[in-house]
Amino acid sequence: MDEAIIIGSYPQDWVHLYESRALFRQDPIIKYSSSTSSAFFWEEAIGKNINTKNIFEMSAQFGIEQGFSVPIHEPGCAFGSMHFATSKDNLEFPETVKRNSEFISLVSYLAHRHRPSPAQQPPYQRLTERELECLQWIAMGKSYSEVAMILEITERTVKFHAKNIISKMNSVNIKQAMTKALRLNLI
Repeated sequence: MDEAIIIGSYPQDWVHLYESRALFRQDPIIKYSSSTSSAFFWEEAIGKNINTKNIFEMSAQFGIEQGFSVPIHEPGCAFGSMHFATSKDNLEFPETVKRNSEFISLVSYLAHRHRPSPAQQPPYQRLTERELECLQWIAMGKSYSEVAMILEITERTVKFHAKNIISKMNSVNIKQAMTKALRLNLI
């Protein structure tokens, strides 16, 4: 992802910090949202790595310590998610979410219906011949090491091409880039 568009009632200072440091690139909630279509409480997505800890230490300064998210996307298309956040002191939060689940479902349905369409997405950067070759083998289920052997290059070079493909296709991971490439008939 090259940028995040945040619409909501988060504190402006937090939004500025989040955007200026591009925290969406390492945010475990965003990463988890991109890999599921099911709504979830944040504790399901929080890992033990240092980036997670740092992001949540920063957000806690703004009263953002727990939450509930609803992913709004379809593979290979525009990605978004709806988040409800509060402080740890709000012990009623999980019950409030459960009590309002029908309303949350309705709002997420409307948000999904009005998400940007693939036609509104910016054009993708052209992939090189080698990137297309790597992507074709990956799409056939080959691992990076297998692609390296087939193309007689190093695995590190395959990973380099995969990283470029992900960036050029404005994707979160190689699977999403592959899906976009398939939809665009690039592979």
